[in-house]
Amino acid sequence: MGASLGQFTSSHEDDYLDYYALAGSTINLGIRHKVDIDLGYGHEHESRGEGLSEGLGNQLTDPIEYDRETANGKYTYGADDAKGQLALSAGYENVTYTNYRNLTGINAARSSRFKDYDSIELAGELRVKTNRAFNTVFEIKNTETRYPFSSGQDNHLTLYYVGANWDVTGKTSGFAKIGMQDKRFENSSADFSSLSWNVGFTWSPTDYAIIGLDTSKIAEDPSAISGYNDTTKYGVYWQHAWMDRFSTRASYRFNDEDYNKGSRLDKTHTYGISANYDFRRWMSLSFGVDITDKESTQSGVGYDQTVFFSALTISL
Repeated sequence: MGASLGQFTSSHEDDYLDYYALAGSTINLGIRHKVDIDLGYGHEHESRGEGLSEGLGNQLTDPIEYDRETANGKYTYGADDAKGQLALSAGYENVTYTNYRNLTGINAARSSRFKDYDSIELAGELRVKTNRAFNTVFEIKNTETRYPFSSGQDNHLTLYYVGANWDVTGKTSGFAKIGMQDKRFENSSADFSSLSWNVGFTWSPTDYAIIGLDTSKIAEDPSAISGYNDTTKYGVYWQHAWMDRFSTRASYRFNDEDYNKGSRLDKTHTYGISANYDFRRWMSLSFGVDITDKESTQSGVGYDQTVFFSALTISL
């Protein structure tokens, strides 16, 4: 369980309180069989001007809020030191927006209820041990998403990947998968297929520092409009623990978003610097600054933003 409180000195319309509860269990059924189960609930928010409120941020008096429920299960066959392992997984997610559900007038079509959704994910992964540090990976994942108030957005996304994961001497670990993505809609005119990848890498040059890199190209359902968003993401961060309870983090992210095969293009650069102090195992205070520069071919969507923040996080 946990909570995160955000307070903005110059814009109380952006204040938020998020909270969540998570529960999980790992069941070992002998050397070769393992079951993982995770359940979650969260009350979360979208910052004004992002997500559903793109281009409408100045018209909101509070952040958009929603409830998220998740349930995930995974069965793994094969011992940890076996030549191969097979993993089968299933996941469920439900998102229900709790405010701005019934807008009127020219913004009626942007009512948040139209973005409520349920999704079911089924996946299979075969891992073949190449040596002590490397595994070759073959993966198929299918996600079916249904929108109860906007069935024209119903779709399923299938990913076909081949790649590897590794962990070398505890200093360097990561994964790299590349393949194809195939997205199909109830309205078949929006169907598409393209190259896809998902890569993550971390390196610990010292016991106190972590440098991370990641990139992905995976289709997403856009928040404010219908259709799809073929999103390419790049990120890098440096995290340093200066003492047991105090750490800092510097990060940069770049998102390149292609909506419905070029009908709209967005490019977003985000820079962040933050510090975190752990008062207790269950309570921490973070503060920092995020700078965002978003450009879009659609008028009213691009913006520049600098946010200084502090947040208190409590977990059990």
